[in-house]
Amino acid sequence: MSKPQTQHGYIYLGADGKAFHIRYYVHQNGVRKQRSRKLCVKDDAHPSNDAPAVIALAEEFMATINAANAANDTQRGHSCPICGNRCKRTIEQKFAPKV
Repeated sequence: MSKPQTQHGYIYLGADGKAFHIRYYVHQNGVRKQRSRKLCVKDDAHPSNDAPAVIALAEEFMATINAANAANDTQRGHSCPICGNRCKRTIEQKFAPKV
């Protein structure tokens, strides 16, 4: 089984221009899905997405996401020869030959 990759997330200013959000991926039932979460409001303490306070909030949040993804990746299965990832067909032995 491959080692799960850690991710850092993508910090961006929301559409309203008033808050910073982080974009990240979660693994649910063997499927990778993109999610977003509000980190903080844009103010004097958090002036830009490169500010140390914003980066610290993002790193703290991503540590919990990476731990959850690692727990979800411990499901049984192996790498799919078609897509290179663990997929439903290989877990259910519908594509991979039985040994």
